[in-house]
Amino acid sequence: MRAGDPSAQQLVETSAQYLGLALANLNVINPELILLGSLFADEADAILPIARKTMQATAFGGLGQQARVQATSFGWQAGMIGAAALALAKYLYLEPEEV
Repeated sequence: MRAGDPSAQQLVETSAQYLGLALANLNVINPELILLGSLFADEADAILPIARKTMQATAFGGLGQQARVQATSFGWQAGMIGAAALALAKYLYLEPEEV
């Protein structure tokens, strides 16, 4: 896409719009911050502006205006780091009823 392939660019834009629609639906629970990892973090400059614009335009009751959408600094490893943190918290640090 970065080389200017129109087909790849269209695919990324369409995918970002679908992501924006999914984020708009997530705004029903009114989050303050939505963090995206994996490929969304790696290609944030191409994906997030389109996703934000779609989310803000389609979220119910203007809720999309309030939520911030950012890419995580962990990049593609965000899921693994989160899973490891949850496992550490559950089995080493917290009482069973706290998790």
